[in-house]
Amino acid sequence: MIINLAFRSETPGLYTFDIQGVEKFVPGKPLFLVDRKEKMYIDLRQQSDYSYSYDIEEPEERFIICFKKSIVDEECNKFPVNIYSFDRRIYIKTFQESLSGQVYIYNILGQLMDYIDFQNKYHMEIDLKHSDRIYIVKLIANGEVYTQKLIIN
Repeated sequence: MIINLAFRSETPGLYTFDIQGVEKFVPGKPLFLVDRKEKMYIDLRQQSDYSYSYDIEEPEERFIICFKKSIVDEECNKFPVNIYSFDRRIYIKTFQESLSGQVYIYNILGQLMDYIDFQNKYHMEIDLKHSDRIYIVKLIANGEVYTQKLIIN
């Protein structure tokens, strides 16, 4: 089980989680706070507070609470960029450093449909002109190349 913790502020700076009531969770069971951006976790049974630096461009979904070490390992080793589609839009999110680079969108025949050059982004939304198509999204950012096939209905 994963509990997403959404956080949004208009002010960048240093923030602290101070988690109270940990003892009310099932005794003896693990309880972790995971920072997806820093790829680290805190065992809340050992430490109930966590301070972190926040930038207003960061995605709200940076933190989770989970109850299994295997989920912690999965979240900390997760692909650093999430590329997905919803409602005729392509979304690109990262929980780590901001991205700078290019997005290439190809149709299934390999024809370039769109190109976007961007700087210092944690989150991007790209409106698609056509639906009911298959696209290949190629992201070149921060010296890495990521690709994702998307089916748009």
